Amino acid sequence: AKQLIASTSHRTFEGWYYKVASNEFQIAIIPGAYHSMNENGDYAFIMFVTKECCYEYRYTLDQYKIDKGSVAGGQQFYVHIGANNFSRNALSLRLESKDLYSVQPDHYYKNESASAVIRVDLTFSGQDAGFPVTLLQIGAMGYFGWIPVLECYHGILSMNY
Repeated sequence: AKQLIASTSHRTFEGWYYKVASNEFQIAIIPGAYHSMNENGDYAFIMFVTKECCYEYRYTLDQYKIDKGSVAGGQQFYVHIGANNFSRNALSLRLESKDLYSVQPDHYYKNESASAVIRVDLTFSGQDAGFPVTLLQIGAMGYFGWIPVLECYHGILSMNY
Protein backbone atom coordinates (compact mmCIF):
# COMPACT_ATOMS: atom_id res chain seq x y z
CA ALA A 1 0.00 0.00 0.00
CA LYS A 2 1.16 3.51 -0.65
CA GLN A 3 0.00 6.98 0.09
CA LEU A 4 -0.45 8.95 -3.13
CA ILE A 5 -0.68 12.45 -1.70
CA ALA A 6 2.75 13.83 -0.91
CA SER A 7 3.77 17.00 0.87
CA THR A 8 3.69 19.84 -1.62
CA SER A 9 3.83 23.59 -1.52
CA HIS A 10 0.21 23.88 -2.68
CA ARG A 11 -3.16 22.36 -1.88
CA THR A 12 -3.97 19.06 -3.56
CA PHE A 13 -6.94 16.72 -3.63
CA GLU A 14 -7.56 13.26 -5.01
CA GLY A 15 -10.74 11.24 -5.00
CA TRP A 16 -12.90 8.67 -6.73
CA TYR A 17 -16.57 9.18 -7.55
CA TYR A 18 -19.10 6.38 -7.15
CA LYS A 19 -22.65 6.99 -8.33
CA VAL A 20 -25.23 4.69 -6.74
CA ALA A 21 -28.72 5.09 -8.18
CA SER A 22 -32.14 3.51 -8.42
CA ASN A 23 -35.47 4.89 -9.62
CA GLU A 24 -36.16 6.35 -6.16
CA PHE A 25 -32.71 7.21 -4.86
CA GLN A 26 -29.36 8.68 -5.98
CA ILE A 27 -26.20 9.19 -3.99
CA ALA A 28 -22.59 10.00 -4.81
CA ILE A 29 -19.95 8.45 -2.59
CA ILE A 30 -16.51 10.02 -2.87
CA PRO A 31 -13.51 8.55 -1.03
CA GLY A 32 -10.40 10.71 -1.16
CA ALA A 33 -7.79 12.84 0.58
CA TYR A 34 -6.98 16.51 0.91
CA HIS A 35 -3.55 18.03 1.46
CA SER A 36 -3.48 21.62 2.63
CA MET A 37 -0.43 23.86 2.81
CA ASN A 38 -0.70 23.47 6.59
CA GLU A 39 0.35 19.99 7.76
CA ASN A 40 -2.40 19.97 10.40
CA GLY A 41 -5.04 20.52 7.69
CA ASP A 42 -4.38 17.23 5.87
CA TYR A 43 -7.09 14.57 6.08
CA ALA A 44 -8.73 11.66 4.29
CA PHE A 45 -12.49 11.65 3.77
CA ILE A 46 -15.54 9.79 2.58
CA MET A 47 -18.15 12.21 1.25
CA PHE A 48 -21.83 11.53 0.59
CA VAL A 49 -23.77 13.82 -1.73
CA THR A 50 -27.52 13.63 -2.32
CA LYS A 51 -30.03 16.16 -3.66
CA GLU A 52 -30.79 17.21 -0.08
CA CYS A 53 -27.43 17.25 1.70
CA CYS A 54 -23.70 16.67 1.73
CA TYR A 55 -21.87 14.91 4.55
CA GLU A 56 -18.23 14.07 5.03
CA TYR A 57 -16.58 11.54 7.31
CA ARG A 58 -13.01 12.57 8.16
CA TYR A 59 -9.97 10.43 8.91
CA THR A 60 -6.28 11.05 9.48
CA LEU A 61 -3.98 10.52 6.49
CA ASP A 62 -2.32 7.55 8.18
CA GLN A 63 -5.69 5.77 7.79
CA TYR A 64 -5.61 6.39 4.01
CA LYS A 65 -3.93 3.78 1.80
CA ILE A 66 -3.99 3.10 -1.92
CA ASP A 67 -3.08 -0.06 -3.80
CA LYS A 68 -3.20 1.03 -7.40
CA GLY A 69 -2.44 -0.79 -10.63
CA SER A 70 -2.80 0.82 -14.00
CA VAL A 71 -6.38 2.00 -13.58
CA ALA A 72 -6.45 3.31 -17.13
CA GLY A 73 -5.23 -0.07 -18.34
CA GLY A 74 -8.22 -1.79 -16.77
CA GLN A 75 -6.36 -3.22 -13.79
CA GLN A 76 -7.76 -3.21 -10.29
CA PHE A 77 -7.28 -0.49 -7.71
CA TYR A 78 -8.09 -0.37 -4.00
CA VAL A 79 -8.61 2.57 -1.66
CA HIS A 80 -8.69 1.95 2.10
CA ILE A 81 -9.83 4.64 4.53
CA GLY A 82 -10.07 3.38 8.08
CA ALA A 83 -12.26 0.25 8.01
CA ASN A 84 -13.79 1.28 4.65
CA ASN A 85 -12.71 -0.28 1.36
CA PHE A 86 -13.27 0.81 -2.22
CA SER A 87 -12.41 -0.92 -5.48
CA ARG A 88 -13.54 -0.90 -9.04
CA ASN A 89 -15.99 -3.74 -8.41
CA ALA A 90 -17.14 -3.16 -4.81
CA LEU A 91 -17.29 -0.91 -1.80
CA SER A 92 -17.57 -1.69 1.89
CA LEU A 93 -18.53 1.03 4.39
CA ARG A 94 -18.15 0.93 8.17
CA LEU A 95 -18.97 4.47 9.34
CA GLU A 96 -19.85 5.98 12.71
CA SER A 97 -21.31 9.40 13.39
CA LYS A 98 -18.38 10.50 15.60
CA ASP A 99 -16.43 11.24 12.38
CA LEU A 100 -19.30 13.07 10.62
CA TYR A 101 -19.13 16.63 9.28
CA SER A 102 -21.98 18.50 7.62
CA VAL A 103 -21.01 20.38 4.46
CA GLN A 104 -23.27 23.28 3.53
CA PRO A 105 -22.67 26.06 0.96
CA ASP A 106 -22.15 28.71 3.63
CA HIS A 107 -20.64 26.68 6.49
CA TYR A 108 -18.88 23.48 7.46
CA TYR A 109 -19.16 21.94 10.91
CA LYS A 110 -18.73 18.77 12.92
CA ASN A 111 -22.16 17.28 13.41
CA GLU A 112 -22.15 16.50 17.15
CA SER A 113 -25.86 15.66 17.27
CA ALA A 114 -25.77 12.94 14.60
CA SER A 115 -26.31 9.39 15.74
CA ALA A 116 -25.78 6.94 12.93
CA VAL A 117 -23.85 3.81 12.12
CA ILE A 118 -23.57 2.87 8.45
CA ARG A 119 -22.74 -0.67 7.34
CA VAL A 120 -22.91 -1.21 3.57
CA ASP A 121 -21.42 -3.80 1.22
CA LEU A 122 -22.04 -3.21 -2.50
CA THR A 123 -20.80 -5.25 -5.42
CA PHE A 124 -20.86 -3.83 -8.94
CA SER A 125 -21.40 -6.54 -11.55
CA GLY A 126 -20.99 -6.35 -15.30
CA GLN A 127 -18.11 -3.88 -15.16
CA ASP A 128 -16.38 -3.25 -18.46
CA ALA A 129 -12.61 -3.31 -18.87
CA GLY A 130 -12.28 0.41 -18.35
CA PHE A 131 -10.86 2.87 -20.80
CA PRO A 132 -7.15 2.32 -21.43
CA VAL A 133 -5.08 5.41 -22.10
CA THR A 134 -2.55 5.06 -24.91
CA LEU A 135 -1.30 7.32 -27.67
CA LEU A 136 -4.14 6.08 -29.88
CA GLN A 137 -6.80 5.84 -27.13
CA ILE A 138 -6.42 9.16 -25.37
CA GLY A 139 -8.95 8.72 -22.55
CA ALA A 140 -11.33 11.17 -20.86
CA MET A 141 -8.76 14.01 -20.82
CA GLY A 142 -7.86 13.78 -24.49
CA TYR A 143 -4.34 14.92 -25.32
CA PHE A 144 -4.39 17.23 -22.30
CA GLY A 145 -3.87 14.11 -20.16
CA TRP A 146 -0.26 14.01 -21.34
CA ILE A 147 0.55 17.50 -19.98
CA PRO A 148 2.40 16.92 -16.66
CA VAL A 149 1.67 20.28 -14.97
CA LEU A 150 -2.15 20.29 -14.97
CA GLU A 151 -3.91 20.68 -11.64
CA CYS A 152 -6.52 18.03 -12.36
CA TYR A 153 -6.59 14.69 -14.20
CA HIS A 154 -9.62 12.50 -14.96
CA GLY A 155 -10.03 8.89 -15.91
CA ILE A 156 -13.05 6.62 -16.35
CA LEU A 157 -13.18 3.23 -14.66
CA SER A 158 -16.60 2.17 -15.90
CA MET A 159 -19.61 3.59 -17.68
CA ASN A 160 -21.85 0.74 -16.46
CA TYR A 161 -24.10 1.81 -13.62
